Amino acid sequence: MRMIRRMTIGLFLVFSALVLTCCGQKTVTDGVDYNQYIYHHGSVAYTDDAYIFCNNGSLTFLEPTLSAPISPLCTRPNCMHRDGTCAAHINSQSVFASGNKLYYLAEEEGAYGVYEVGIDGGGRKRIKELPVLSGDGFGFSHLIRGEYVALAVERWSANASSSTVYLTKLRDPNGEIIPVLGGDDNTTVSYDGITLWGDWLLAEANHNDAEKRSLVGYHISAGEACTLIEDWSGWGNYAIRDDTLYWFDLENGFYSMSLTTMEQTKYRDCDPTYEYGAGMYDNEYLYFTNAIPMIDRTGRIPADKRGLYIYTYEGELKQFIPVPPEENGKAMIYLLSTPSYVFFTDGSDPVVPVWYLEKADIASGGAKLVGLE
Repeated sequence: MRMIRRMTIGLFLVFSALVLTCCGQKTVTDGVDYNQYIYHHGSVAYTDDAYIFCNNGSLTFLEPTLSAPISPLCTRPNCMHRDGTCAAHINSQSVFASGNKLYYLAEEEGAYGVYEVGIDGGGRKRIKELPVLSGDGFGFSHLIRGEYVALAVERWSANASSSTVYLTKLRDPNGEIIPVLGGDDNTTVSYDGITLWGDWLLAEANHNDAEKRSLVGYHISAGEACTLIEDWSGWGNYAIRDDTLYWFDLENGFYSMSLTTMEQTKYRDCDPTYEYGAGMYDNEYLYFTNAIPMIDRTGRIPADKRGLYIYTYEGELKQFIPVPPEENGKAMIYLLSTPSYVFFTDGSDPVVPVWYLEKADIASGGAKLVGLE
């Protein structure tokens, strides 16, 4: 594929230098964990020294200066990167970064566990068992971030189904796996969209009996669960900053809520003529796009309004970058933010960056979308 190429000798030297410096690598930069601001959780992982992408169990990386193409996460100069013997292969569809390591969840020899792997794809080992992922009739989603592993588990039988969200310490092999939302007797609410924001776990709750959704949270240090937004239509478009929850939804507009007083603030409505699409927050801005083929086919968005909108958390427009209609057929989807760049993908496989912009240029309104070669 265009973005995944066999590593040349030059790239091998670049990656070898990365490996030699990985002992100082971290995922928190200036107090910001950029893994919080990833759209495709598990498909992308941020570290200071490499941006990692996982597609069908194959790991590739992009180094932060963008001076080399996306390449397999493998230091073997003669490796063809075609099978499970390659260091870039993992037995999982998702990878996450924490500290100076990569992590993934996999089933091997009939049991699920968490695996740790070095930035060079080596030194992998099983560090934690997950006995809650056993038995018949279950499915799950998961997230690894910071110190924690979060699991949303659905169990079903002939008569009923139940949903539980669990939380456990990542690096504690004997740490308790704690049910924090739902439980075996919970047959009316299912959970998805789990996220971790510092001291909070958030999830979207589907109330099957009432046909509604709510946003619920678990305050980790307090050990308490609560409903944050009773009638929720934000569909993942939220972030937590300075103990304040920010979100927007297409029907109601831009909001915030203090997580200490639970007081809500509405900043403004959305404009239905063009603020119709999808968006994601990073640590500074909200990146909203209506350049989506499915929306194009409705003819809803005027041609001169199609593109990328960059807002403050409060909904103030910082910059609009047009994406001309002649580029229809490709979506523009926020993928990853870093200290220097913001990356976007086009919705196709593999999930890798296609465009980027320089973050420092946003404040002046001069950011430009650049194709990633």
